[in-house]
Amino acid sequence: MPVNHRILLLDDDPEIVDTYRELLMRLPSSPEVRTATSGARALARLESEPYSLLVSDLNMPRMDGLQVLAIVRRRYPHLRIAVMTAMAEGQFRTRAYEMGVDLFMSKPSTSQEIEQFLDCIESLLEQKDHGGFRGVQTKSLMDLIQFEALSQNSCILKIQRGAKESRIWMQGGEIVDAEHLDMVGMEALLEIVAWKTGSFEILPAEAGRPRRILASTDALLLDLATALDETSSGSQAESDSGDEEFSQSISRLVEPNKGIDFILTISRDRVPATANSKNKASKDSPVDNVQFDSWGLENPEHVAEWIWNSMFAMEKLGSRLETGSLNEFEGTGPHQNLSLFAGSNAFLVVGFDRTQTRAEWSQTMKKIVAKWVS
Repeated sequence: MPVNHRILLLDDDPEIVDTYRELLMRLPSSPEVRTATSGARALARLESEPYSLLVSDLNMPRMDGLQVLAIVRRRYPHLRIAVMTAMAEGQFRTRAYEMGVDLFMSKPSTSQEIEQFLDCIESLLEQKDHGGFRGVQTKSLMDLIQFEALSQNSCILKIQRGAKESRIWMQGGEIVDAEHLDMVGMEALLEIVAWKTGSFEILPAEAGRPRRILASTDALLLDLATALDETSSGSQAESDSGDEEFSQSISRLVEPNKGIDFILTISRDRVPATANSKNKASKDSPVDNVQFDSWGLENPEHVAEWIWNSMFAMEKLGSRLETGSLNEFEGTGPHQNLSLFAGSNAFLVVGFDRTQTRAEWSQTMKKIVAKWVS
């Protein structure tokens, strides 16, 4: 049975709203298109009826697009979001993706760019929900690559999971190279796209990067999908089994509409031997010796390092005072509330929006801990 999609188009320019409303209504899926010229009006429309997709500008007066995205992502975690903006700098694209958008494109100005934009929107509407990259996103890493390709972007995708970091180079929408550990080219790309979760950052393009991957991106994505199917039970699955077991699909810990800003899990397994000694942890305990997984953090490695060092200091203080081990911790700050649970094998850290009362985020934390230890 066909799905009746509904799109909400948000832009403060009425002429742009009218133009793109007409374009979106002509999509093959024949969606209903509603419009809003302010963030407040868009939020009101989202509350009044269900939507399949939000298409939003970023540069708007009063409540800008990033503020709208932050609110929408918390209130409607399953809503797909596309950004169409003139603010094409890499920093805005990275920030938007970190906030959970599915697509970021510059406002099209040519017929070819408009066609690419419409192809991307139709692709988003056709997608089914599935497990996603960075824990809760409704897209895989190959989806991200496909959208960058359709947008004909030139950039570097920096992908990270725990201590592992890899990069994919794109020029004009084509994949030209990849690096993972000591691997390069196709070998590295196959390893990278096999990751189920992680975090990523979009860096400026690197001029003159040697092209080690010659196939077109369309053909490449098909080949990668086939190769991943063939190797799903092979060496890659075996080598990553420990990491997947540790992460335990961090997306299942997210409590929708509960004001959660981030979730971070830090394993005790790879903590250096100095953790149980009297030596200091700050310089002798690099974070890449600690295994962690995260959702919602732009720089999870820095937070993981801070948490690990803080827990080391607290446990050391508890030992000196003979007060026993620290099991739970709650703190408040100017921007976030923080809850930490110390399990036998790992730490669980959750950041909550300041709009949550202490009773609310404490209760939500109990539910998250119950899921985590089950």
